[in-house]
Amino acid sequence: MIILTGSVKGGTGKTITAANLGVERARAGKQVLLVDADADQGNLNDWAAARSEAGHEPELTRVLLRGRDTAQQLLRLAEKFDDIIIDCGGFDSQELRQALVVCDAWVIPMKPSQFQIWTLDKLDELRNLAMGFRQSEIDGWLLTARASTHPSHDDRAVLEEVVAQRSLVGFRVLKSVIHERAAYSIAEGMGLGVSELPRPDRGVRAAISEIGDLYREVFEDDAQGTTTLVAA
Repeated sequence: MIILTGSVKGGTGKTITAANLGVERARAGKQVLLVDADADQGNLNDWAAARSEAGHEPELTRVLLRGRDTAQQLLRLAEKFDDIIIDCGGFDSQELRQALVVCDAWVIPMKPSQFQIWTLDKLDELRNLAMGFRQSEIDGWLLTARASTHPSHDDRAVLEEVVAQRSLVGFRVLKSVIHERAAYSIAEGMGLGVSELPRPDRGVRAAISEIGDLYREVFEDDAQGTTTLVAA
């Protein structure tokens, strides 16, 4: 399965999402490849390098992909791994467009602020462009991320209402919610997933539960088909 975490807005939690999904998938015994396709920052590669240097297990295979042949490289790599998880930069890039052609699912972390809501039209445009090179639909999964932990705030409900009002085809809001928690940045700095943190206090346990919910929703709820390129 090829999972893309990507958007056209930075700071949404794409890299944290990709890293934690990769850890959980590897801990489930799968052969996982992390693909850093962020041409500007390369944070996922840096995180995986820190993980490798610290000797954390399971070790995750990583690769940097850039350029116009990203889609073909991904298809070749997919033959060698159970799952590929791609992290693209927070902007409209060649790598993002290439990944959209071959991904099985597109996870889009998003906090429903006005600035991020404005990106929905651009995301819809990118999806429609990619559909011209595919034989299967793209599942656009909007993930409520960096959400407030305040009990009076329901960021997911806000995002779901916005999507319903715009009548976006091919996008749906995931049930899972990733809140703004210190556990994620702590784990990131150590080259870990939140489920691997040594001191599972209440905040860590909450983060572990969130990632567990997301993992099940992405990998277990619906079996995904294999994507193929449309012949030229």
